[in-house]
Amino acid sequence: MLVIRAGFPIPGGGGVQPVNNLLVKVTSQTANSWMFTTDPRHHFFDGTIAFMASDAGNGNVNFVVTANANFSGLFSRVFGRIIKWGENSTWNNLLNNVQDYCSGLGSQ
Repeated sequence: MLVIRAGFPIPGGGGVQPVNNLLVKVTSQTANSWMFTTDPRHHFFDGTIAFMASDAGNGNVNFVVTANANFSGLFSRVFGRIIKWGENSTWNNLLNNVQDYCSGLGSQ
């Protein structure tokens, strides 16, 4: 189990892109959200990403992912299309997993 706490670095890994050193740091957290800031020395992007969840009522959940970033260097800009493809694949997978998980909760 991964425990996420503000101020601690979280190593990346897996996914479509062959990397295991995409570091981010937890820069804020609440009961229903986390914000991560990338380390541009160890990431394709220089920016932040936030994950938020809230009760939408009637058994529904709002889940929001907000990314605000630019490429972190020349390498990232040159291979931007490939990196974006991998990012899109990763985010779509995450959202599908959240939806599948939440759908399964209703049957318990």
